[in-house]
Amino acid sequence: MHRSVMVGSLLLFYATNATAQTLPLPPPDRDDTKEQAPFVWHPSFGLTSLGYDSNVFNLPQQQQSTAPQTQTQNGDWVASLAAGLAPVWDAGKVKLSADTGLVYTTVTGRITYAMARNRNAPEALGRTTSRGVPLISLIVTFVVGLIVFLPFPSWQQLVGFITSATVLSFGSGPVVLAALRRELPDHPRPFRLPGGDAIPFLAFYASNLIVYWAGWETNWKLFVTVALGFVFLGLMHLRGRDLPALEWRAGATWLLPWLAGLCLIRYLGDYPEKSKHVGNTGTIGFGWGFLVILALTTLVWLVALRVRLPRETVEAHVQQTEAEAKHLLEDEPV
Repeated sequence: MHRSVMVGSLLLFYATNATAQTLPLPPPDRDDTKEQAPFVWHPSFGLTSLGYDSNVFNLPQQQQSTAPQTQTQNGDWVASLAAGLAPVWDAGKVKLSADTGLVYTTVTGRITYAMARNRNAPEALGRTTSRGVPLISLIVTFVVGLIVFLPFPSWQQLVGFITSATVLSFGSGPVVLAALRRELPDHPRPFRLPGGDAIPFLAFYASNLIVYWAGWETNWKLFVTVALGFVFLGLMHLRGRDLPALEWRAGATWLLPWLAGLCLIRYLGDYPEKSKHVGNTGTIGFGWGFLVILALTTLVWLVALRVRLPRETVEAHVQQTEAEAKHLLEDEPV
């Protein structure tokens, strides 16, 4: 059961994240964006979750050995129906996986492109073709993606790695949202998330749980990759010129303890089982993991909000981002 929860969470996040990248949101100049956005997101997430439920619980595979039976034979007509729809489930899983791979390739290419535009990556990654395609960034993404296949013998482990990496990149979003609400409460935005800090905090907590459930066999590779990223970032700032300032107090004060805490807790966790000899100690059990991750989440949340950037700096960053976005929309083809 514990393994089903962990694997299910990883698969669902992997699929729904790719779905989120493809959703056409209503244009921001519409007056009803706040009302329309949930109608775009919720059905798509529901269908994606339904498609991946068969991966989580393995219903078709469990029932294939026993052909579909009627309710009078075993009383379980739901399982029989799932077994009869096995080909449909399998076809859906193939399509969802292919769509997810395509979306991840293009999105990751745009991420490295954005890093170059922010002067946190080599300038070449920010170049585009005459049609606005970041070709160099896409090629680098493809090559790195092939390399990432090497240390992962199974698709499930690769998904765990990608999911954990994505969660880490998105995990800071709820913290940033809470900080922006405090520094720029009146800044115009077409969609306002209700619930105050409740939903962002729960999202941050869920992100940490997903990383924790990925298992030490996957996470030690993830944290080594993150460490290499910090090394490359340091080299960029040592060798580069006219680079953005690193806000150490507002960033490293909570970011480094967050990553170090996740790494330590995962090392002490019990997944995978200690008998598999992958390096984790198994000190923290499945139930205790929820409480320990909650404590880390709360501590990091409070520290991050306490050391957040001052309003003047935030306003300057927002103005710079809006100006660059306007420049790109005017000068680059869609």
